[in-house]
Parts: sequence; structure tokens; C-alpha cells
Amino acid sequence: MSLRSLTLLTTALMGFASPSAAQGWGRLPNGEWGYTHNLTTSAMFRCVGAAFFLPGNGCSVTGNSLTLFGATSSMTISFTASTQSIVATNARDTDYVMGTLTKTFTGAPFTLPRSAAPAGPLFSFELLLSSSAPRVTSGRMLFSYTGLTETSLPFDCCDQSDYTVLQLDPPPAPLTYGAVVYNTFRGVNIAFDTRPQTITARVGIVPEPQTYVLMATGFMLLAVIARRRRSA
Repeated sequence: MSLRSLTLLTTALMGFASPSAAQGWGRLPNGEWGYTHNLTTSAMFRCVGAAFFLPGNGCSVTGNSLTLFGATSSMTISFTASTQSIVATNARDTDYVMGTLTKTFTGAPFTLPRSAAPAGPLFSFELLLSSSAPRVTSGRMLFSYTGLTETSLPFDCCDQSDYTVLQLDPPPAPLTYGAVVYNTFRGVNIAFDTRPQTITARVGIVPEPQTYVLMATGFMLLAVIARRRRSA
């Protein structure tokens, strides 16, 4: 069996498990494949440590905004959503806007609500990602904030990982990409100033785990064929 025939056999093995549907897929000007999908973001705030706030301090949520009340001041954080068409590639080096945080203040200087549990979370910010085309799918990122500093609110941790995944439509054979990954979130550390904060994330497509299994199976089969040819 020639090298060309062996290569075609391996490609066929990989393509056999890859559906031929290709919605959202297309070649980019540089020749690589890209997956285009619509993305709409939204957000949910939640007051986590309200039970521990001292008298005269507090937290409240209205729609897409959260307000923290100190003894003589307050800060309101509001989220503005983003709707756009995103082209994801395997390069994962492009930042896309997920939305904007704006802040308004009353009283000066602003002080964080006092809590009987200062190391505990004050509130959480959940960023929700949803795609309506070419496939209906969704993902989420959860950021938690504590009041351990008086100059800003760096997010304390995130929900199990630093990325979220959206499912995609099957690519054309022999491609085996299985998901769109959103990671490297920036702009989620909340500063105590009136400058808007743009939240961005990097977006890329990643292979399915079985890709590597198929490749290994193909190489094993090639080795078996070569061994049989030597024996013959």
C-alpha cells in the first residue's frame, strides 16, 4: 500500500466519525477554518453576604444593576449587554467584547459596606453567554467579590474554572472541532472610579477529545498494515 493510500485511509477514519453538517463553518481569507455564531450576553448580580452586613450598610439588586451601601455613601454597578457575530478560530488570540460595567456614586469618599464576616463574599456577578444561531447553546461565568480592599473590588474566584464552553454545529469532515471556548476574561476587576469597564474574553475552537483517539487508531492501523507487509 502506498504512502498516499495510507494517508487517505487515515483521513477516512477521522472523517467517518465527523458529521458532514457544516452550519456556521467557512474558510477565512488566510485559508484556515472559522466558526461564525451569534452571541448575546446578559448578567445577573446577587447580594451574597447581606445577612452579615452591619446596621446602616447593605446591598440591593435591581434589574442588571447592583448597589452597595456604606455608612454614608453608595456605589451602583450596572451591566450593559453585547450582541454581535463572532468568528472563532483555533488561534484563540482575538479579544471580543462581552459587555460594559459602569459605576455611579453618591457620597464621598465611597466606603464598602461593613460586614461581620469581612473575608466572606459581598456579591457575585454572573456573566451569561447565549448563542441563537447557527445553534442554540449557552454558557456562564460566575465571579465573586469580597471587601478585603478599600480601593477596588478584584474578583475573588470564579465558578470552578476560568473558562466557559459553547457547543457548536459539527464541522465538515475531516475537521473534528467540538466546542467554542471563552477564556482570559478581562475587565472584571471593579475599580472605584467612574470610568466604564469593558469586559472582554478570548474566543477559540478546540478539538473533540476523540480526535486524538481517532488519530491514534489510524496510526496503529498503519503500523499493523506495515508490519503485515514486512511479514509477507
